Amino acid sequence: MKARPNATKEAPAPVAMAMAMAMAAPTGTAAAALAAAALLLLGGGTAHAAKLMVPAPDAGADAAALKADEALRAALVKAGHTVVASKTGLDEAAAVLGCPVAQPACVRHIAESTGADFIVVARLDAGAGGGKAVHLTVYRGADGSTAGSTDVPVAAPGDAADYGAAIAPLLAAPAPPPLAPAPAPAPTETPAAHPAPGPHGAAAAATAPPAPSARGEVPGVILPVTWGVAGGAAALLVAGAIFGARTMALQNAFNDAPLDTSGDVRDAARIARRGKTSAALSGAFVGVGSVAAVAFALLVVDNLKLGLVIRVNYDYAGAAVAARF
Repeated sequence: MKARPNATKEAPAPVAMAMAMAMAAPTGTAAAALAAAALLLLGGGTAHAAKLMVPAPDAGADAAALKADEALRAALVKAGHTVVASKTGLDEAAAVLGCPVAQPACVRHIAESTGADFIVVARLDAGAGGGKAVHLTVYRGADGSTAGSTDVPVAAPGDAADYGAAIAPLLAAPAPPPLAPAPAPAPTETPAAHPAPGPHGAAAAATAPPAPSARGEVPGVILPVTWGVAGGAAALLVAGAIFGARTMALQNAFNDAPLDTSGDVRDAARIARRGKTSAALSGAFVGVGSVAAVAFALLVVDNLKLGLVIRVNYDYAGAAVAARF
């Protein structure tokens, strides 16, 4: 009896590699790896043929980094991708565009300038066991977001590696959903102002007067009694000046009075008495008026010593200026 041939067929190498990556990948990337495997099966070995931009190594890169970059580009072309030749690094391209490479919008602008679907950035690192590893980071050209990153171990920087299969899950990974726009703030209603009616039916702005002190004084305003003292002082000084002028006139009349007869002597004596009375009154009025003027000055200082503010208050009668110092 002949043995039946084995019906199990070996899966194609690219599909088997993608399925192995799906089994070994964490839960978050397993679905992407399975999607890559399906594309491999249907596409005959190319999971996601795309236009890729591979920035050149940074200025001053050593020979090992240049060899790893050449091997990466050759492997991606072999995997069926279109590789955009770039002679500048990602940071240099961002500097030309005048934007920070850390922002997704900047990466998107760089991809748009070359028409690339993805940007693949390679960095040569030290691998396990003294070997080397090429760290690959993939950015989406549509929105500049990061599709993911992976490490590909190599024996030497220029060795061929299946970079296409390594980035296949990253190319097939779905883009993150766009952030929902922040809700617009609710409009706040401002109550309508109701100005108090003024004279002739016009609205007049009401200004609250300053609060009085414990003695009933209003800060920064001269009290009415102070103005009364000022008026009294002015009246007394004016009266003293009038009686002073009258005294001088009587003095002149006394000096010019004749003393030939007894009647002339009596008239001169009467002028002298009137002059003395007028001089006494002038001195009294001037003295009291001076005291009142000093009192007015002290009251003004007392009324205005409560602050260092100049305030102008307007009312229907006019304007009143009050100073505080």
